[in-house]
Amino acid sequence: MEKSTSTVLRGGDDGNVIPLTRPFKRGRTFGTLLIDLQSHQVLDVLPDRKAETAATWMQSHPEIRVVSRDRGGYYAAAAQASVPQAIQCADRFHLMTNLSKSLEGFLSRHLAAHRMQADLESMKSAASEVPLFLQTSQRSL
Repeated sequence: MEKSTSTVLRGGDDGNVIPLTRPFKRGRTFGTLLIDLQSHQVLDVLPDRKAETAATWMQSHPEIRVVSRDRGGYYAAAAQASVPQAIQCADRFHLMTNLSKSLEGFLSRHLAAHRMQADLESMKSAASEVPLFLQTSQRSL
């Protein structure tokens, strides 16, 4: 298979990547799916979400070149300790989630500022519409 430098999800000796992806949930049991993102094949299912388990698995696979993961610090620490040569990147789901949350926060702040500005302008226009005789009578008091 031909190697490509156009995407961070390719590399390794044979063009495959062994990424560490986000955890999954079945009932009340948590685990970790390990997937080859190029072939979309499940490589292994770890019984828990512990950094030690992930680090042990990654140490037994020194060919790992890229680790795609969630933002959790446990997997980052495991990857850094066991395969320091691997590039770490966020997976697509978490990139999109982070982008949408950031955009939502930006737009809500912008909308609040816009509404405040509109309220100030309407108050100014309402104040300028006070009849002249009321403005002069208040000055004399």
